[in-house]
Amino acid sequence: MLKRYGRREGIQSVIGPAVFYLALALTIGMSFWPYFYYVKNETLITIGLFAGWRYGWQLTHYVRALIYHFIVYRRLRRKVAEAARDGKFPEHIFFIIPSYNEEPWVSVESFFSIMSELNTIPSRATLVVSTGSEQDDAVISATYQSHPARHKVELVLQRQSHGKRIAMGHALRAVARRYNDRGLDAGSSVTVFMDGDSYLEPGIFTKTLPLFCLDDRLGAVTTNELAYINTRSQWYKDWFNLKFGQRHILFQSHSLSRKVLTLTGRFSIFRSSIVVREDFVRMIENDILTHPLHGKFRFLMGDDKSSWFYLLKERWDMLYIPDTICYSLESRDARFVELSTSLPYRWY
Repeated sequence: MLKRYGRREGIQSVIGPAVFYLALALTIGMSFWPYFYYVKNETLITIGLFAGWRYGWQLTHYVRALIYHFIVYRRLRRKVAEAARDGKFPEHIFFIIPSYNEEPWVSVESFFSIMSELNTIPSRATLVVSTGSEQDDAVISATYQSHPARHKVELVLQRQSHGKRIAMGHALRAVARRYNDRGLDAGSSVTVFMDGDSYLEPGIFTKTLPLFCLDDRLGAVTTNELAYINTRSQWYKDWFNLKFGQRHILFQSHSLSRKVLTLTGRFSIFRSSIVVREDFVRMIENDILTHPLHGKFRFLMGDDKSSWFYLLKERWDMLYIPDTICYSLESRDARFVELSTSLPYRWY
């Protein structure tokens, strides 16, 4: 799996655009300089206030992100490494994985990465996978059966036919039954929410799971995210890299306050004692927004926003782990304009 980021690459990539746009701004400013005298002071003040508000917040997030990355998280990382050496891992890990008609190579890469990472830790696991076809079942089962870690992993396949939220509700109830039957408690189990096209970087569980043994108030964690994009459109790749780069800065800033903006469905880890609650399951299955004029709207997507809101409402702590990466295996290949208009329509 090829990485598409790095400090050196990031610095190199910013030099050219920065020089170009600064030169362009300087040229435009000098061209209009004789006419600034005729602009009313109120106009300049208003524009300046908006700019100060916008870029002031951006600067604040940058400073907070630096504090979290270089001070707070470094201390936390040392504690996690020590806990991992002492074998402080959850007894059991549950996975909830919606995998609907993914391309075979995507499913193979995704589930092989899961099994390989489980092979590096002492925890046992249960994979509850919501699939969309018999082909999905066959590919996932073959990957599971071919891996040497299968002896410590239970695979449960469920067929989803009524939408992602209903499928996740069924998966959560399957987790709740096993959680209660095994007599697990708040400190002995976590549940991973991830998509069927997510690829886990080596070491991801070693850097995240001990956190739940160190902090009883920690409800969930999420990680850095990058995209592996199988497309010929360089603009599409750059767009994703920019999106995830902005997310990386913002989430570190929020994590300084022990909260994050969302617990992404790509890969997030929850304390199992939270996700097996009936009110949590019902919120995932049937989350609604009530508008005073237009009535009730049922969310078809956005399950990660519902889970995040539940933890926020219950005052659980949340953390972002910046040096641990989940890759999104994007197989779409179309024109940039088409993709850049269709994807936000689905997201928002």
